[in-house]
Amino acid sequence: KSGLYYWDVEDLINNTWQNRTQREQFYVLSRGFTSTFDLNTRLWSPVEGTWVRTSTGFYKSAGIPDYYASAMQQEYFEKNYVYEVKLKRKYSIYPSFIVINGSPDPLMSNGMWLYGHVLEFTNSGEWRFSRIVGGTVEEMASGTSPYIEPYSWNTWTIWTDHPDIYVWVNGVFLVKVTETDPN
Repeated sequence: KSGLYYWDVEDLINNTWQNRTQREQFYVLSRGFTSTFDLNTRLWSPVEGTWVRTSTGFYKSAGIPDYYASAMQQEYFEKNYVYEVKLKRKYSIYPSFIVINGSPDPLMSNGMWLYGHVLEFTNSGEWRFSRIVGGTVEEMASGTSPYIEPYSWNTWTIWTDHPDIYVWVNGVFLVKVTETDPN
């Protein structure tokens, strides 16, 4: 549950608890979420485009030509969290995008979010990690990876450990970027 918590740590030596640390407090702002789309999409909201849950448990959009289609699940995480998404890029024309730490209000004229960190990838193995602030895109890292499976499912793991952000694709470490100006 959300709230304020405390913890301390002790060593168990010869069946005796010893060396208790000083009590520390921490906050849980969100209990996290898992969306498998096999039952519903009630926590997800379309931002742009038409999104549907299929009978096979996928949440997808046909897209919008020359425009970004997006959906969001809103949770509040202050810092230091892991976000993992499994998605499939069906077509090769445009990249797929994952936005974290973002806000879609307002959108840019092409439907892209005005603020956030954006991970994009293509079926040719190219990827890019950027930051968008007020519509200005700043590339933080990019490259190619043989571990991006073209036209197949790819699992992306993003761990924020403020000010660092770590990215994996299909369990293989890809990049570490550091926020030099987190505003």
